[in-house]
Amino acid sequence: MAELKNFKAFIKHQKDELKNAKVTSEKVGEVEKMGENARSASNQLRTLKREDKDNILKKIVGLLESNKSTILEANRADLKNFDDLQAKEKETLEDGKAPKYTAALKSRLDLFGNDEKYFKSMIDSINSVIGLEEITGTKVDERTLKSGIKLSEQFVALGVMFMIYESRPNVTADAAALNIKAGNACILKGGKEAIKSNMAIANCIKEAFKAAGFGHLEKVVQIVRHTDRWITGAFLNMDDYVDFVVPRGGKGLNSVVSRESKVPVIYHLDGTCHIYVDKDADLKKAVAIILNAKTQSYGTCNTVESLILHSSISDKLLKLLCPYLRQADRKGQEGGIDGKGIVIRTNDSLADHLKSVQGYPEILVEVIKDKAEYSKEHLSPTLTLLTVESKENAVEHIEEYGSHHTDAIITEDKNTAKYFLDAVNSASVYHNMSTRFADGFEYGLGAEIGISTSKMNPRGPVGLKGLTSQKWIGEGDAKTGSIRGGFGSLEQFKIKSLDDIGEDN
Repeated sequence: MAELKNFKAFIKHQKDELKNAKVTSEKVGEVEKMGENARSASNQLRTLKREDKDNILKKIVGLLESNKSTILEANRADLKNFDDLQAKEKETLEDGKAPKYTAALKSRLDLFGNDEKYFKSMIDSINSVIGLEEITGTKVDERTLKSGIKLSEQFVALGVMFMIYESRPNVTADAAALNIKAGNACILKGGKEAIKSNMAIANCIKEAFKAAGFGHLEKVVQIVRHTDRWITGAFLNMDDYVDFVVPRGGKGLNSVVSRESKVPVIYHLDGTCHIYVDKDADLKKAVAIILNAKTQSYGTCNTVESLILHSSISDKLLKLLCPYLRQADRKGQEGGIDGKGIVIRTNDSLADHLKSVQGYPEILVEVIKDKAEYSKEHLSPTLTLLTVESKENAVEHIEEYGSHHTDAIITEDKNTAKYFLDAVNSASVYHNMSTRFADGFEYGLGAEIGISTSKMNPRGPVGLKGLTSQKWIGEGDAKTGSIRGGFGSLEQFKIKSLDDIGEDN
């Protein structure tokens, strides 16, 4: 039985010092039991064969499709609740404070909007994971030592994941599928705005284990049914059961996790993505890439947020680009002109230029007052704009204000491209590509847990490989040197060979 020292200390602090009335004995027991069950399930899942894991995933797909109407009903209830939360927030929101319940968040919550985009992607992701080769148990390295010992390094499951995420109920299925395939158990805590959708999806996953003949492993995937904030802290202190944490949320969530977690963390931070258009860029190619990177989806972490132009081509590029930005669909987000138009945030001189020379509507131009705003992840129809005098200036700006998520250069000069690709230290760096490609599915990873902006591994889209660790396997025989230093190391025992070992000793 685990001691759970950190967990118990956290609970005691919540009860005795913070006087948190929501920390009831019943909930504490439920949370602790989830950790215990996850550890037990991960130990059993670790030895499951690929065909068995793939069969479980196939059952999940079937049950999601056959329970589509139930999931739709749950999702509609969440959307209705979201509208209520949004209306309540508007009544009490302080001036200057950013709202939580935004149009971008709602679009990620809606599984069946936009031609069932997220529901279909959920199914596609699981099918893609099924098609992935097995990674756990495969060898990374293999060698025979001078002693004759055969040594190999192989991938192994990490164990138990605790994940906190907002909106996006499709993440529930993605996380479950990847962890099942990797051999991990997972405890998933979504936001209160998606609780009904998450529970409906989780029920399909639970039934899939039974349908595949592995009902005893149904605790491999568990959804936290309570949305109390203290529960997050409880799991962050459950280092006896939880092996790693994945927070998918804003800076506030990541700050809490960084401050409180006793468990290793795979961070999924802001997506302040940049595109730098070089002086040697094909401008028509640049326009197409920028429009895709900005307007395909406003609420994703791989959407471009900042556009950097070389000063020598800025006028020509803006003349081509601005008419398209002016007519871009805002996809239901407030502002703009008749539901259209990208807001451009820039400095005073560029703002004047946009309005007077490019004829960009004044209502769609905002002046940046503080340089810190260059770091902002908008998640909206808003684009930061600046000009630079060189590729070196562009890199300096990205390194200072970027989030090391995904950054791209558009140029026809291969030497300039190589400089940028080498100099920008982000998880993904592109040449003549949209930042929207930064995605586990696009990378052929099947799905992703998130996109890690950490400089430690895993980095970038975290797929199957990112959910594993490695261990060394050694195979030896005493006759061929399995004893370090040979039998000479046993001289004090007068053992020169295996024949010298007798029962009378």
